[in-house]
Amino acid sequence: MKPGHFHGLWKACGVQSLLLVVTCTLSGCPFPLSLEEERAADGGTAPAAPSILRTDPVGSDVITLQRLQQSDTRTFTATIEDANGGTIDARLFFDPEPRKPALGTVFNLTTLPVAFGAAPRYKLEATLNPCLNEPQMGAHVLELYVIDQRITDPFGREAGSDHGVSSFWMLNCQ
Repeated sequence: MKPGHFHGLWKACGVQSLLLVVTCTLSGCPFPLSLEEERAADGGTAPAAPSILRTDPVGSDVITLQRLQQSDTRTFTATIEDANGGTIDARLFFDPEPRKPALGTVFNLTTLPVAFGAAPRYKLEATLNPCLNEPQMGAHVLELYVIDQRITDPFGREAGSDHGVSSFWMLNCQ
């Protein structure tokens, strides 16, 4: 290759590089302007709902319990992960309706060990017979509702909150 050709090659590469930069600038940068997490309007990080990782009994299982037999109880457990960390609150609803109060359920809440930098995990556990004193025998629904803030609504669901998640079981009250 002659020295003049080598010099022309550099000019061509320079022009191509310049065209690439101009094209990226005019069409919008293909790389994000910020790699930081998006912030909410109040300055905090964008909130995320907790996740129900597993339940026992397994969600959507059919559970048969004897009505009016206080000794026929079932232990319900759930493993919850909350990317935001902090507060977790949970309620059990029997035949959930928008304005029907939650069962008087008290969950034992245990913080589970996790790897450094991982999202906090919790174990919820409650033992009860949701069919106890239920006037109607037959099929019912039990809902586990988990939210990453304190529930102050006496009916259990915070109005307008999209940070709650649910798991459901079918109950057969005999």
